[in-house]
Amino acid sequence: MLAGGAVAWPFSARAQQAQQPRQIGILVPFAEDDPDAREQVAVFRAELQRLGWADNLRVEARWAGGDRDRIRMLAKELAALRPEAILCRATPVAKALFQETSEIPIVFVNVSDPVGDGLVASLARPGGNVTGFTTVEDSLGGKWLELLKEIDPAVERVAVIFDPKTSPGGGTYYVRQINQAAALHLTAIPTMVTNAVEIEQAADAAAREPNSSLLVLPDVTTTSHRDPCLRPCSPAPTR
Repeated sequence: MLAGGAVAWPFSARAQQAQQPRQIGILVPFAEDDPDAREQVAVFRAELQRLGWADNLRVEARWAGGDRDRIRMLAKELAALRPEAILCRATPVAKALFQETSEIPIVFVNVSDPVGDGLVASLARPGGNVTGFTTVEDSLGGKWLELLKEIDPAVERVAVIFDPKTSPGGGTYYVRQINQAAALHLTAIPTMVTNAVEIEQAADAAAREPNSSLLVLPDVTTTSHRDPCLRPCSPAPTR
């Protein structure tokens, strides 16, 4: 009887293991009540359902609320769950996960410079356990300035707002292109921020200068606090 039980147990254990749902982790750098982020996660879940992948699958979503320390904590937490794969958004999130695991597949979106930030070996052959895609690149820096001049040819100063701790390459990724603004007769002023209050202060300071404008770089901090970024500023008293 003992021998029979010993033989039967592995089959029972394997059957139970086969029935256990697989896990996919999602680490979002924004708050859970962020409407855009919630919609994106909902679309991802719906697509899993449409493709027939939602059966026997559990999605573990974590929301960092724009907090860099919380991003690192949640990255450690998700890696400890040992999911089949982890989906993440933004450079600091991908870097935090990359530091926690070299085995779990990590798929990123909206990481501007995965090569420069050391996440992949190259775009053609990422290597390792990290891959993904992006819709932005550094050449956009110059394009944004061109758009500013088209909107208002009188613009002479541009306050370039970014958080060096969450922006790709510490802010240098886009600033390299932006520093070529001399050809457009613009003076680019790097303006570092870390929270909503500093974003508002930077916007107000730029608004007090004549012929000024704002260029808000896309990073976790500026996107998390995009309402202050979009808040209308009082115009300068003179052009």
